[in-house]
Amino acid sequence: MIITSYNSFMILYDQVTSLKGCYLVSSQSVQDSEFKRSVIWTWRASGGLVIGCKITELISHAHVIMQDEEMKPYILHDGGPDNVKFGHMIHTQDKIWNSSIKVTDSVYITPLEDTVDEFIQGSAPKKSFSVIGCKKWSYAQLEKEIVRGYWIPIQAPDSLIFDVAVVQRWNEGFRYAEIRVETLSATVGRS
Repeated sequence: MIITSYNSFMILYDQVTSLKGCYLVSSQSVQDSEFKRSVIWTWRASGGLVIGCKITELISHAHVIMQDEEMKPYILHDGGPDNVKFGHMIHTQDKIWNSSIKVTDSVYITPLEDTVDEFIQGSAPKKSFSVIGCKKWSYAQLEKEIVRGYWIPIQAPDSLIFDVAVVQRWNEGFRYAEIRVETLSATVGRS
């Protein structure tokens, strides 16, 4: 699909049935360095609030000591500018904690602090992605940003989080939406 007008954009927006568990791909009109070329995976869309985690920026490689004294990397990513004192693990359903929240049929999110002990013991989910911070919007604010063309909501498989390299996720987000990035304008407007 090639987005050539406001109307075709809104058709794509209407195809996303729920903001919970969807991806928000920043358009080329986003110039804020925090969100330029970013993808956000939304894990809450209720009570007038939408919360998501940016899945396109690495923070650092923190190391956790294993029981056998080997170092195992615990890779952390920048989830967004809100709640930066808290982290979350986005993970597959093969490992669930009491505090885990089911987001889709196969993906959960759990406070990072609840996962560390078992991670140290080698009992981690098969696939996971850890973030510090998040991005919060009121539903009305996010809807305005989508209508203005800052975010393109898409449905994509879990592999976008777990299997696609962080640096490739923005381009892959457009590919899943069947949008050719080179056809998009850096300015947003109605035609």
